[in-house]
Amino acid sequence: GKVPRRALASCGGGDAERLARLLGDRATRERRLATLREMLSAAVRAEQYERAAALRDEIARLENDPELPA
Repeated sequence: GKVPRRALASCGGGDAERLARLLGDRATRERRLATLREMLSAAVRAEQYERAAALRDEIARLENDPELPA
């Protein structure tokens, strides 16, 4: 969701920018995970098991390491 500008401003200069960046990164990550999960389901339905395994591993990597970019 959105964060009010006043809330960001109250964090202080560098912290506000960092918070906005982290929130943006989280939203991007969540969208990427949703896309990967849809692709995983499609791969399983199409019996593309090697592709499904690669997607599963990518999902696990993103879920388990919050520092990785989306």
